[in-house]
Amino acid sequence: MLRQAITDALLNDVLTVVEVHELLLQVHLFAGFPAAIEGLVVLREVLQEHGLESSDPIPEHISQDDLKQRGEKLLAAVYGEKTQRLLAFIGKLSPVLRQWVVIDGYGKVFGREGFSLYEKELCVIACLCVLDWPRQLQAHIRGGVRAGLGREKICAAMRLALLINSLKYYDSADIDELYSKAISSLA
Repeated sequence: MLRQAITDALLNDVLTVVEVHELLLQVHLFAGFPAAIEGLVVLREVLQEHGLESSDPIPEHISQDDLKQRGEKLLAAVYGEKTQRLLAFIGKLSPVLRQWVVIDGYGKVFGREGFSLYEKELCVIACLCVLDWPRQLQAHIRGGVRAGLGREKICAAMRLALLINSLKYYDSADIDELYSKAISSLA
């Protein structure tokens, strides 16, 4: 499935090589390094099979302070008024994890150039739907709405992700209900 999705995206000019590469880098936050590594292996194979040029990923040379600032800004864009409450909650679970979320998750990975917040949230929503992490999924549905995504795109991304993955954690009614529940607190 992944091989076909990457091939279709590249050959039909839906995504560039750099965009697919960035997408696969982002996946490690939600599905782990094994998923990113396997995805990048498939990308390399597809590029070789079709004689496509490989591209270097977008380079990053940012200080820890700048990563922290970028991470805090992105967290606020995704979580809105709930940002400080979220960080306090994570900090109580583990101060180290709180730092990783801000600097590594949002500053280093989610903050990379190449995709808009709108596009990143669409990808995150699809990943979290497949992985069945409802608390984070609801938070990122709200983040997607804050980034400008509408119900149709969010629900379509969730349905597509489930179809591609051949897993069925949610049916159509569940997706609509989950969306409604997630945005009910946006006010």
